[in-house]
Amino acid sequence: MFFIISVVSIYSTLDYMSVSNNILSKQIIFYIIGFFIVETLFMIKSDTLIKYSFYIYLGNILLLVYVLIFGSYI
Repeated sequence: MFFIISVVSIYSTLDYMSVSNNILSKQIIFYIIGFFIVETLFMIKSDTLIKYSFYIYLGNILLLVYVLIFGSYI
């Protein structure tokens, strides 16, 4: 439901904004990628996630620090 509302909202604002139609296709692609990532995570047993949770957490913190240092402002 959120997917439909957000894609329709982006599509309806394309006439009023000076952005390209590429933003709509990017949004749809990222929704599809996110869907497959969530489905993959659902197939992993919870015991495995609990076993590696510290390493997953540490990896996410390192990614956030990387974005903080090397990210650019939009």
